[in-house]
Amino acid sequence: MTVHDSGPEAPKGFSLIRLFASHKTAANLLMLVMIVCGLYSLRQLNVQFFPTFGLDFVNISVEWRGASAEDVDGNIVQAIESEVRFLDGVRRVRSSSSEGRGQVQIEFNPGTDMQSALSNVETAVGQVTTLPEDSETPVINNAVRYDPISRLAISGPYPEASLKAIAKRMRDDLLSRGIDKITLFGARDDEIWVEISPETLLETDLTLGDVAARIRETSQDLPSGDTTGAAERQIRSVGERKDALGLGRIEVRALENGQKILLRDIAQLTDRFEDGGETA
Repeated sequence: MTVHDSGPEAPKGFSLIRLFASHKTAANLLMLVMIVCGLYSLRQLNVQFFPTFGLDFVNISVEWRGASAEDVDGNIVQAIESEVRFLDGVRRVRSSSSEGRGQVQIEFNPGTDMQSALSNVETAVGQVTTLPEDSETPVINNAVRYDPISRLAISGPYPEASLKAIAKRMRDDLLSRGIDKITLFGARDDEIWVEISPETLLETDLTLGDVAARIRETSQDLPSGDTTGAAERQIRSVGERKDALGLGRIEVRALENGQKILLRDIAQLTDRFEDGGETA
């Protein structure tokens, strides 16, 4: 008979299962700690549809009606670029010129204080004294990202003009309640149709070009300068007709006997919408 003496039991390595088996409350305590940490982390988690990022751009837009793209580039865009290119924090300047309009986009380095940058750009553009006299005042704004909240669709058994008026009232009401921006889309642009028969043109000795020129001359808003003194006021000649009723009051011709021929006397005027067009 052979007897083997194995001596004391060899020590075993650390085992999490063995620990939890010998201490029955340890597993419950660990689970409780994990639940508390998870709830705390969930409350601190920033959840949003789009990540937060900055838009370090300032846009400058200038209108010069009737000017070619070459004239806009030489007289407006280049003059503005030379003033804003070397401002503090400017990373890149892009520009584009088209007929009647020039645009300059200024990109700033990440982390730039955009309120200060916008103020610097406004000051620099204000120092440009060579802009054409008949060009519009430069429009300067910084790019802003808006988070979409919802979309509302409006429909019903009503004319298109009524639906558009309802949408505008809803927009104004929501803006007054603190919504930053509301965009109307799917609505067609307003148009005023002027229809004149060839016989009427012959009787009044007018052409379509004469009538169009008269409408263009009398239906527009023009800046007329400003007043200085204790109170400064901008003066603007307001004459743009925005509906068929107002357009019909335009005088197209005066006869020798003093009688005036109004547009509504020779034309059929109708408020309509652009065919197939949409505004965004």
